[in-house]
Amino acid sequence: MAMTRSTLNLGRDIYMDVITDAGEGADRSYEYCFNTFSTTQDHEDFKLIDAFGYASVTNEAAAYDTEERSELYTAAYSWIKYTKGYGWTEEAKYTDQFNKLEENGRLVVEAIEDTRAKSAADVFNNGFNTTSYAGIDTVSLFHTAHPTNGGTTWANRPTTDIALNATNFGQAIQEMMKTKDSKNRPVRSTPKGVVLRIPADLYMTAKTIEDTVRGKPGVADNDAAVQREFLNSVFMDQQLTSATAWFLTDADKSRLGLKIMTGLPRETTMDPQPGYGKVYFYTRDSWVMFWTHARHTWGTTGA
Repeated sequence: MAMTRSTLNLGRDIYMDVITDAGEGADRSYEYCFNTFSTTQDHEDFKLIDAFGYASVTNEAAAYDTEERSELYTAAYSWIKYTKGYGWTEEAKYTDQFNKLEENGRLVVEAIEDTRAKSAADVFNNGFNTTSYAGIDTVSLFHTAHPTNGGTTWANRPTTDIALNATNFGQAIQEMMKTKDSKNRPVRSTPKGVVLRIPADLYMTAKTIEDTVRGKPGVADNDAAVQREFLNSVFMDQQLTSATAWFLTDADKSRLGLKIMTGLPRETTMDPQPGYGKVYFYTRDSWVMFWTHARHTWGTTGA
């Protein structure tokens, strides 16, 4: 059995090694589905407007069919400032025999990046909550009846939530294919397919769907695994809070309304404390993550 030693009342302990308990560095892969832009304003307004309906049959010498485009919804979004810092003394570097304090700058940046990743995940974590996290169209990101201000409603969530498996993945694809716009015209899917976003608990299930070569997973080989045709990739998000929820997003993120808006650029500043021999380093960043339309997304809380 391994033994550890606790030492009291000693002026100094000698360690063979000092280990930093940290993640594996900053990860910005969550940006695969978010469109990023910056602003010099404290907030930005967004307007969702409709398109034109189907054209009308027009007889000779008859008046042409005309139509005005309408404003559906508006919303304003403000970026939020995030900070992290640490203190430093002249003695610190001199006595830092394992160079652990030298890591502070890098670790602060990684902490900020992980905070950004959590903000991205929270768009999905809160995607079923209309009460506290309604989007531009007044309902949650994933909903059975997205309104269009008098137009047809549409869904990007199943009426009854479903667990992740090959059959239900196929159902999700079919539901995305049925999406219509506010004038009841089809919203076409991208030929690039979809990205399946899942928590760690569903990773093996997702990879089984992705990597099955012959037949549909769990059934006889003569039942084709046609779902693989629509699956572009799997994104495992460790920041998702549900063990059963899963999501689809168009692999072409330009079609998505998921956005990251930044304000103040990232910057590290030094704040000396005169007479105290101590300096503080602060790193700041700013962002807000939101959605301006929910087309080309799909989600379920699972089962």
